Amino acid sequence: MKEVDFLKAAFREYYFKMSDRVEVPEHIEEREFGYQNFEGVMIRHLSFRDGGDLRAFLLREVPAGVYCSPARYTDPTLPMEEKGWKEADLIFDIDADELECKCWNEYRYWICESCSAIHKGAKLDECPTCGSGRLRPVNFVCDECIKKGLGEVSKLLEILKEDFGVKEGDVKVYFSGNVGFHIHVKDERFKGLGPAERAEICDYLMGRGLMPEVLGFGRGMPLASRWRDRVLDSSSLAELKRMYRKMGYEGFRSWLERVALEAGARIDPSVTIDVHRIFRLPGTLHRKSGMAKVGVRGLEFDPFRDAMPFGSEPVRLFVERSPRLDFRGEAFGPFEREEVELPKGLAVYLVAKGVARPL
Repeated sequence: MKEVDFLKAAFREYYFKMSDRVEVPEHIEEREFGYQNFEGVMIRHLSFRDGGDLRAFLLREVPAGVYCSPARYTDPTLPMEEKGWKEADLIFDIDADELECKCWNEYRYWICESCSAIHKGAKLDECPTCGSGRLRPVNFVCDECIKKGLGEVSKLLEILKEDFGVKEGDVKVYFSGNVGFHIHVKDERFKGLGPAERAEICDYLMGRGLMPEVLGFGRGMPLASRWRDRVLDSSSLAELKRMYRKMGYEGFRSWLERVALEAGARIDPSVTIDVHRIFRLPGTLHRKSGMAKVGVRGLEFDPFRDAMPFGSEPVRLFVERSPRLDFRGEAFGPFEREEVELPKGLAVYLVAKGVARPL
């Protein structure tokens, strides 16, 4: 309870002092909102009249997480099948957890929910201390994860621009508040699309089902696709012809799948396809990090500088285990079962991760 009280006080301070950072969506009265409390309970099907109503709610409830639908409804407070879906913005999710970063051995931890032991490194199937399989992953943010995630963002933006003609002003990139990125597309052409059409867009962006026919091989005709140019960027046409003769149709298709994995955008298609999903509201805090979901400009981003709203006020903590972390130009840690004094922003982060407790 001490950890929860500490986090709730920090979140209350943020919403009291910095509620102007919370983005109020257009047509707010037609959006479905939801929130998660610090006990882990999710409440959905809420609506707000305006930004003032929303900010009053944040101060009153001090939620652990706040979510809003990219969809607009006739009545967002009704059950899902009765809401009256109108349209939805197109949103993509890029999660650094899925990008197989080399830093995992150092920045991925596992907390055993049976004995509370904390272990570091690659995926575990059972706790080395007690043998339990009830392990919760804890992912710390690092420069490599952010750099790799932004690389995928860059690929996605390029394909959206070159292949779909999406204008720069219709796209906004957000740091999710933990270890990923959300890309919001407000292009009117996509708003009325259903799950099937959004699935096709995801397949294209990821290069799923890329066939030899794209290059004129096999029985079909060459397809007018920018994917052809992307494949040719990796090899000359003459070289590809030699590969096709050597590998055969199926072997060449498998090779194309690997090319697509590198050239395509590593998005989570289930997020984009679900037209009823609610997303963390920009400007609100993430329960698992204490950081805010904030806009990203360009491809330079430091979460502890750009997304952590809490400063350098000293806080005493007992840290069970933590990797080395860089907080605003200063390195802290690694720590293991020790009492330390840390800047408040880093203290909030470690308590939110479940690896420290305030003293």
